[in-house]
Amino acid sequence: MLYSSDSSDCDSDEEFFTKKCFAVELPKNFDPNSTPSTGEEYLQHVMYEARNCDKVKSVNFDSHKFRQKQTVYVSETDRDYVAAPTRMVPSIEWQENIIREFEDYRHYVASQLPHTPNPKKSDFIWSENSALEYPELLTITNLNCIEQTSILKRIIENLESIKEGCSIDRVLGCWIYSILSVLEKPLYGNSYLLLRDLSRECSKIRSKLPSDASPELYTPLNVFICIVARFFGQLDLIDS
Repeated sequence: MLYSSDSSDCDSDEEFFTKKCFAVELPKNFDPNSTPSTGEEYLQHVMYEARNCDKVKSVNFDSHKFRQKQTVYVSETDRDYVAAPTRMVPSIEWQENIIREFEDYRHYVASQLPHTPNPKKSDFIWSENSALEYPELLTITNLNCIEQTSILKRIIENLESIKEGCSIDRVLGCWIYSILSVLEKPLYGNSYLLLRDLSRECSKIRSKLPSDASPELYTPLNVFICIVARFFGQLDLIDS
């Protein structure tokens, strides 16, 4: 390299933000059309080309001819998220505490994970009875990424079948919390889309609860919405 990225020792405006690495100068009789025969001559040609390159490349075009051909696209997906009724909106302090507890649990689960990631499928197979039995830590920690997302899909299907006025039961809630605790960041494949679906379904279930619903019904929903938004970075789905 002729220059290093340092703003000190600048020889000219053309070399601003750079510092020389080699003591190479262009001779007065330099011929840019000549073929370099030594390493020094090669560096001289590089320096010449660098000095004649624009610092910033730009293209001038007539934007008016494109405006008539634009297709306006507005995503309808986020409209599926239903904001929480006022009395069910969790406080910021509550949400921050939920995230701290979740992070602590993730650290614990991480300490139980195999030292070598398991590329093979585990022996666990999700069935209708799975949502009736509490997940075991050994089962959760042995799931690979594909199995995690597959189970998350099945869980979302279960959420879609919850009747109006009802909420997530304790067992299904444990499954959701457990799967969220082993999802790696950055998220694998389409995991973030599934998380957004999870949050939306929770918001829909919450919106269909009776106005006098007890905290036991909507608090688990708030927990999962909070984790998806604040821990996994889907901040447009946050409760505020």
